[in-house]
Amino acid sequence: MGIKRAKVCVISSPGGHLTEALAATDLIQRHCTYISSDDEVAHLRLQRRRAHFLINFHRNPLLFVVNAVQAAWLVVRLRPRVVITTGAGMVVPFALLARLLGARLVFIETAACIDRPSHTGRILGRFASRVFVQWDELLAFYPGAINGGPLF
Repeated sequence: MGIKRAKVCVISSPGGHLTEALAATDLIQRHCTYISSDDEVAHLRLQRRRAHFLINFHRNPLLFVVNAVQAAWLVVRLRPRVVITTGAGMVVPFALLARLLGARLVFIETAACIDRPSHTGRILGRFASRVFVQWDELLAFYPGAINGGPLF
C-alpha cells in the first residue's frame, strides 16, 4: 500500500514560528501533515498530529546538506499539493523543492517582522503562490501580498 499524497504540508521551525503555523491551520489541521525541526519542543507540540521531522541546520553547511537531502526525500514521498510555512531557515529546502514539483507555496511572514521581511521571506516570497503579512508596513516588500492581520 503506497503513501497517501499529502493535501497540505505545514512546515515550520519550532517555537514562535510553529505556534503561528498551528494557529493559521487550526481549522484545517485534519488535512495537514506537519513538518518541523527534530527537537523536543516540536515533538511535544506535534505529538497528536501527523508529523515528520527534519534536522535544523543553524547556519552549519554540513547540516544544511543533511536537511536538504531529508527534505528532498520527504517532498518526493509526500508530494504535497500545498505547502504552508511561517519560516524560519530550515524550511527553505523543503518549500523550494515542493514548489519545483508543482506544489502551491503559501508563505506567512512572522508577526515578529514588523518593518522589514525575514531572511526566509526574502527567499520564499519570490517563489510563493501567495504571501500573507501581519503588518501593513510589509506590503511594500511583498507585491500582491495580503495583510491577514496578526494571528494572535
